[in-house]
Amino acid sequence: MQHRAEIEEEIARRVEREFHASGGKVTLIGWSLGGLYAVALAHRYPQWIRQVITLGTPFGDPRGTALFSVMG
Repeated sequence: MQHRAEIEEEIARRVEREFHASGGKVTLIGWSLGGLYAVALAHRYPQWIRQVITLGTPFGDPRGTALFSVMG
């Protein structure tokens, strides 16, 4: 879980920088596990994020994905 928290914090810093640089909310596009990070960040920082688009993101029971071992 520590690794996931570190990844989320790094993405959050990048999103915040882009928000301030652009002057508006940003759109996050996440593929697979990246979609889960994008959704989590949208819930934590709705003031920065306009929308989230996910592609092939394992919503539901993650045990059926190849990435289950790194998600937990």
